[in-house]
Amino acid sequence: MEVDGCKAKIEYDPELDEFRGEVLGLNGSVGFYGKSPEAFRKEFRDSLKVFLDGCEGLGIVSMETDPLILLFELNRLPSLDDWRAVNTYL
Repeated sequence: MEVDGCKAKIEYDPELDEFRGEVLGLNGSVGFYGKSPEAFRKEFRDSLKVFLDGCEGLGIVSMETDPLILLFELNRLPSLDDWRAVNTYL
């Protein structure tokens, strides 16, 4: 599945009777669930937006890149609180 240029890996979770998705190609983990295709797409879009907005707000690279570049970006964060905010998304 693809939303806003990002692709997701999709699996079925029989315990929850829902589909689970994980966005591919990001520098962090973005997962989401949905029972119907409509709900699944909405959760995909909403979860991706939260992640991308958080990265943009903190000035870090959101898409998968060379680990040294990501380390450089994280080292530019001004405070430990900013690191904690990023860590909630990564």
